[in-house]
Amino acid sequence: MTRTVKKQMLVWGSVFLLLVGLTLHIRQMLFMASALALLSPLAYLMSRPLLRGLEVRRRAPGRLNARETCTVSLIVSNPTVRSRPAFWVEDTLPEGLSADDASQLVLDLAPGEERRLHYRLQALRRGVFPLGPIRLFTTDALGLHEFEQLVPEITELLVYPRVVPLPDLWPQGPAERSTLRRTQRRPGGVDPRGTREYTPGDDLRHIHWKVSAHRNKLILVEREQSEGLRATVVVDLSEGVHTGRGNETSLECAVTIAASLLVQGLERGGTAGLIACGDRDYSVPGDSAPYHRWRLLEALARCHAGCARPLSEVMREHLARLPRGSAVAVITPQVGEEVLATAGLLAARGLRGLWFLLAAPTFELEMRPGLALDERYHALAEALTRRGQRAYVIRAGEALESVLGGWLRAAG
Repeated sequence: MTRTVKKQMLVWGSVFLLLVGLTLHIRQMLFMASALALLSPLAYLMSRPLLRGLEVRRRAPGRLNARETCTVSLIVSNPTVRSRPAFWVEDTLPEGLSADDASQLVLDLAPGEERRLHYRLQALRRGVFPLGPIRLFTTDALGLHEFEQLVPEITELLVYPRVVPLPDLWPQGPAERSTLRRTQRRPGGVDPRGTREYTPGDDLRHIHWKVSAHRNKLILVEREQSEGLRATVVVDLSEGVHTGRGNETSLECAVTIAASLLVQGLERGGTAGLIACGDRDYSVPGDSAPYHRWRLLEALARCHAGCARPLSEVMREHLARLPRGSAVAVITPQVGEEVLATAGLLAARGLRGLWFLLAAPTFELEMRPGLALDERYHALAEALTRRGQRAYVIRAGEALESVLGGWLRAAG
C-alpha cells in the first residue's frame, strides 16, 4: 500500500469518525477522530531526526578497466547517543557504471557502532565517473513519510578502455627487417669505438660512469641497437562525426581499437604515441618507458570528441614531429575527401598508413543487424589500398578479434 493511499485513509477515516460522533453525540468517536487526525503529523515529528548525525565513508579503487568489476565498501557509523532502528543506504552511480546491490538496508545501528556494507560495481565503458553522493533514506513506523539525507561523499573513478587481443597489424620496423649498424663488440656488448660525449636529451641510462669520472665529463656508451617499431595511433575526435549512444558508440569502438593497437606496439618493444584532438588536446608523445602504457590509456579514458578543426589540419600539425618510416594507424568514421587528403599527408611524409574505417550508420540505435553496409566505406578502403595503405571496415557489434583476423586471412 502506497504512502498516498495510507494518508488518504487516515484523512477520510478521521472525517468519518468526526461526522458520526457529531451526529450521534458520541464523545469517544470524537476522541478517535482527533487521534486519527494527529497520527500522521506525530509520526512525522518523531521520525524526522532518525537520519541526523549519521556518517558514511566510501572505499573504492581509483582505477578500473572497462568490463571489469570491483568491490566498493560503504562504512556507516553512528556517532550519536541514539540508536537508529532501520534505514537504507544507496550509492549514486552515473550512466556507464552498474551495480545490482548499491542500495542496502541497515538494521538497528547502535550508538557508536560502525557497519560495513559492500557491493559489486561493474564498469560498462571507459571514462571518468563520479561516485556519489550517498543517499540515506528511511520511513516512519507506519510508512506514512519518507526522510532522505544526502552525504556529499564523491569519489572519482577512472576507467581505462578495453584492450582486446588483436592480430599483429603493425608493419615491421626497419630494424626488425635488418640490423641498422653492425660493429665489432667486446663481451658485454660495448663497442670500443662506440663512445661519445653526452649531449642534452641523451638517455642517462647509457652513461659510462667510470669513463666519465676518468675524463671528468659525461661520456655516453653507444651500444649496438636496432630501431624497432615507431607506432602512432590517431583517433578522429572531430565534432559531429561519431554516432551512437550509450556503451556501444563509434567513439567507444575507436578508443578500444586505439588502446589495443598502442599496447600491441609497446609489447613489440617499440615506441607508441597518440594523436587525439577533441574538446582539448589529449595527444601523448611516443615513448617506450614501462609507465607509458598507463599514460596512453588514461588519455584515451578521458578523451571526448568536439574538435572544430578538420582531421587533415590536426594531422598536418602533429605529423611534422614524426620521423620518416613511422607507422601511423588512423581510426575514423569519416568518408570522403578529408580522409583521402589525410592519406596524402601520410604518403608525403614517408609514413606507413593503417586505416580503420568505422561504419558510422551501423552504430545508430535504429540500425537493424544485417542491414546493408554503406558502399562508400568499401570504396574508400579500396582507394586507400591503391595508395599503398591498408584499410579495414568495422561495423558495430562485431568482435574486433575475429573481424580483423578474418580480414588478414582473406588478404592472405
